[in-house]
Amino acid sequence: MSTVTFSYRPEDLVDSWNAQWRDAPQLRLLRIAPYLIIAFNLLPGLYRGLSAGRWGVGLAEGGSVALGLFLIGLYAYHDRVLAPRRAARVLAHQAALQGEMTVSWTVWGAEFRHATGDQRMAWTDFAKWLETPASLVLVRSAAEVNLIPKRCLTPEQLAEIRSFLPPVKKTR
Repeated sequence: MSTVTFSYRPEDLVDSWNAQWRDAPQLRLLRIAPYLIIAFNLLPGLYRGLSAGRWGVGLAEGGSVALGLFLIGLYAYHDRVLAPRRAARVLAHQAALQGEMTVSWTVWGAEFRHATGDQRMAWTDFAKWLETPASLVLVRSAAEVNLIPKRCLTPEQLAEIRSFLPPVKKTR
């Protein structure tokens, strides 16, 4: 049995949220939408402007380009300012995320121990798992995840956990 003890930080929650965002196809589409808006509105206008020899014709799509740039700026503001603030608020208000968390695992499953309660789960209870450079996100359902920051794991422990987890299922 291997065990690690850690305390959550706001950046751990932000990393977990971003991993779930990247994993959901419909949310991925929302992230690329501003670039598509810019491309589909700017490129035809530039083509018409170049072919007509007048730049005024190509600038008619400027409103849509401005919308795309605004959305890109809004996403950047969310990622750099709003998400960390929200993570700090969540950590301050949720007792289950405060204090030390101890995670133990064997070949049969994982146990998450905290002052507010314990959870024991078999590895097959996790529908999927996501890995980021900073954390390992174990997903039980769309609303329930368990997060293990990599900063508290040795490379051997990380390899051991990966070997126990079920293969990642590709969803459509």
